[in-house]
Amino acid sequence: NDFCCAYVCHFDICMQRRKELVEHPFGTIKWYDGAHYFLCRGKEKVSAEIALSFLTYNLRRAINILGVGALVAHFNRRKLENRGCGLL
Repeated sequence: NDFCCAYVCHFDICMQRRKELVEHPFGTIKWYDGAHYFLCRGKEKVSAEIALSFLTYNLRRAINILGVGALVAHFNRRKLENRGCGLL
């Protein structure tokens, strides 16, 4: 019985940590996009829809952290670096 109590207590701690670390970005993305459900049907289309949502989330975070000017400068610098490599 003590093992069960210890397991349940550990499980509760792990679930609380998961909620703090993992579920926050999903809730933020849903709030930003007003996405209470997926608009598309099918695994491939839903995967593309969620990928676009994460892309916009990451861009918003980068803009908030670095600022628009620094982000544009970074992309321009990367573009110049990759010109000789056949990329872009």
